[in-house]
Amino acid sequence: MPFSATQKKDQYNRIILFIHGGDWLKRNKTDFDVHCRTYGSLGFITATMGYTVLLEQYGAYSMFRIIDEITATIKSIKKELVEKGFDGDKLEMAMGGYSAGAHLCLTYAYGFAKDSVIPIKFVLSLSAPVTLL
Repeated sequence: MPFSATQKKDQYNRIILFIHGGDWLKRNKTDFDVHCRTYGSLGFITATMGYTVLLEQYGAYSMFRIIDEITATIKSIKKELVEKGFDGDKLEMAMGGYSAGAHLCLTYAYGFAKDSVIPIKFVLSLSAPVTLL
């Protein structure tokens, strides 16, 4: 979170949620935190998240589980910002990601945005597969 956002909470209402890539099978959010740091340095409130990778050892895995994790993350972001004094009714969000993370952002924004407690206004897709055919 940029320092300026903590000083002018009434002027900051835009968030970027960046989701990591890794073929849905590997990697984690710390591998891509440079994106969050970059967006933060440009003045955006930025968050990232991990998700359950799709490995058989995790048992009942599915893309829907990851979608539920994205929904929970967005709720958590809103809750934390409201606790810090931001107006929860004015928040807006962009979702961005790389590769598998970009696919997850597109899937969420175009298929599950109605579940988002923060309205999704923009999607940034970096190297997302949009078809696996």
